[in-house]
Amino acid sequence: MVELNIIPYDNLKNLSVLVIIREPIERLISICNYEYKHPNHYINRFKNNFSSSFQTDLLPKKYDVNLTSVKFGNGIEIKKFLAKFDINYDPNIKSNVSNKKFTIDDISKEDIEFLKTYYKNDYILYNNAL
Repeated sequence: MVELNIIPYDNLKNLSVLVIIREPIERLISICNYEYKHPNHYINRFKNNFSSSFQTDLLPKKYDVNLTSVKFGNGIEIKKFLAKFDINYDPNIKSNVSNKKFTIDDISKEDIEFLKTYYKNDYILYNNAL
């Protein structure tokens, strides 16, 4: 939005940004359920150097912003952040929930280890989130 001149660069330090971080393998399974594709579809692509959208790639790197990272499912911290802006958030309300066809049980132990390495930087981000 800065590059589109929607937000002036000078205002960035005054903004508070909430980033919700998902556990990387849970995020992959969610994508699989949303797109109705078995986890092996993506894992094989990752093993053949097809890039994924890493959560770390979605964070602003060029600009200094006041960023709060919260783990997906940590409704208390999300509610606390939003309350600063008089936004009432109910963590019990769920929307856009996909059918659960695939689970972590559909991924082999070897592929889970591969994914933990593949998503190394996303795990660092996740582990440092509130």
